[in-house]
Amino acid sequence: MKNRGTIVIIFFILVILPINIYAEILISDVGVEYESEILNKFNEDNQIELKLVIELRDESGIIVNGTKEEKREQLRQIDEWFKPRIDEVLLDYSNNSNFVILDKTSRGFAAFTSKDSFDKLAEDSRIMKIDIDKPIYPGDNEIGNESDIIAEEYESSEETIKYKQEIDFVYLKILITFIILLTLVVMWFI
Repeated sequence: MKNRGTIVIIFFILVILPINIYAEILISDVGVEYESEILNKFNEDNQIELKLVIELRDESGIIVNGTKEEKREQLRQIDEWFKPRIDEVLLDYSNNSNFVILDKTSRGFAAFTSKDSFDKLAEDSRIMKIDIDKPIYPGDNEIGNESDIIAEEYESSEETIKYKQEIDFVYLKILITFIILLTLVVMWFI
């Protein structure tokens, strides 16, 4: 009986061990994905505006397959399909003073937005995903020089590497947990 209690305790520790707390992916009522970090920045960090990257929903119906040339042409067609959709969404938000368009991407755009604008974007069914880029602090109106931009790109690549390492670590913990559980099951029957 003592062994069973020990096994139960070990099992719960091993089940809880692989659980990490990351930015939670939230989904709005209309299916827009965004990270909880965006809400945290607005609510807890009292951010006035955030730089967000908005990706539109692909409803083109174009499936990318075939030869390399066919895929290239299909991707070009998808890009062409997105252009008027992006303009349409931007036109809807262009009258909002709390929404500053920064750049267009192939499937969306980047913009400085307030909490109110973010809430509207999160309830826009044409949008698929909203990602945070870089926060804006009150009074920070300077545009960085080239070395600042390079430093930001370097920090961004470091974040990508860190994120990949965190994912690799999670997989490693899952593998170790599986091996330990398998060992416990084998010991149980011996």
